[in-house]
Amino acid sequence: MVIAKKKVVKKVKKTIETPPESTASSSNAISMGSLLKETTDGKHKDLQIGADIEGRVIQKGQSIIYLDLSPFGTGVIYKSELQTTQTDVKHIKVGDMLTAKIIGTENEDGFIELSIKDIGTKEAWSRLEQYYSDQETVDGKVTSANKGGLMMLVEGIPGFLPASQLGQENYPRVEDGDENVILQKLKKLEGQLLKVKVLDLDPEDRKLILSEKAVEAKEVKKALDVYKTGTIIKGIVSGVVDFGVFVKFDDSLEGLVHISQLGWKLIEDPREFFSIGQQGEAKIIDIQGTQVSLSIKSLQSNPWEQVIEKYKVGSTYKGKVAKLNPFGAFVYLDKDIHGLAHISQFGTSDAMEKAIKVGEEYMFKITSMKPEEHRMSLKLLSADDMGDKKITKEVKKEIKHDAAEQPTKPEKQSAEAKHE
Repeated sequence: MVIAKKKVVKKVKKTIETPPESTASSSNAISMGSLLKETTDGKHKDLQIGADIEGRVIQKGQSIIYLDLSPFGTGVIYKSELQTTQTDVKHIKVGDMLTAKIIGTENEDGFIELSIKDIGTKEAWSRLEQYYSDQETVDGKVTSANKGGLMMLVEGIPGFLPASQLGQENYPRVEDGDENVILQKLKKLEGQLLKVKVLDLDPEDRKLILSEKAVEAKEVKKALDVYKTGTIIKGIVSGVVDFGVFVKFDDSLEGLVHISQLGWKLIEDPREFFSIGQQGEAKIIDIQGTQVSLSIKSLQSNPWEQVIEKYKVGSTYKGKVAKLNPFGAFVYLDKDIHGLAHISQFGTSDAMEKAIKVGEEYMFKITSMKPEEHRMSLKLLSADDMGDKKITKEVKKEIKHDAAEQPTKPEKQSAEAKHE
């Protein structure tokens, strides 16, 4: 039994490990090196190191592949080349025609050494171009994350998926916009397989841009068929960012309420008024492909429609400074109506900052008003303007009240004397 076992092992070993006899080797055959040198001007002139050559697979092992390259001989692809190729090696079988690159002439065993590494890369780019053309969904593996998005491998080719192209579930919505927090969220995707589409590619520049959001586009468009501009939706806040609020509705759909559509009031930071999980209504004001624009402001009554009845050009009112910028000061006359005191009346930004402070109340005169454009121009009331006949009764009361709180001249002198 022991002897029989040894014979079996020998037979198997010979079948698997013995390479095929070189198709160019015979007692009268010239050396492969000589053949390669002699083909510079013959019908085999393209056979040279670096050239592509096609052959039939005649034997395949776990770490080696042999090709019949008749009439030149037998080619061999070693393990080191198989491990670095983009070609799907596991699907290669005996009888297949395979294109490879010549990387060595006749080696000590009489074989032509081949590589399919570059050929595999070409094939991979070719497949990616086909995916792009057909808008086909493919699997991509996340290899790493940075603040801009994800690095991925698709068909063995490195690609980039911008954070803006992530789907609804994976998009990193961070309330304070902290880049480090965003990065931590993206890093949780490392090692995962994502369904993506090729958004853009350039094989020559090795550029491959991917999108997860594009995969959802077809389903989103179908779901949006039942919605149109003007539809009022009920949703839940799914994200709050500097430029607005994301609202999820109908389970799989999401829209953006831009900061300008959050309300009639001037809003600088949406986080002061909205939080994730908050429920409410919004109106669809635009649908472009899969992008849905929403408005909360359009569901509120327009305070500018009654502004002419409430405020008059030339009259003076009390206003609260909400914001200072290079154009001037934004001032609220009430909770909805605001105007601009232009920087020109102060001269410089420094002078404006010395004259008025954010959060403080001052007297302003309305110099012009365009309700249809939601615009109002204001002028800061100076001490010389206190005698203006057009000052409103409310402002006069404020002035009288402020004057009543100030000590009279004798009182002031008495107080100073007492202090001394």
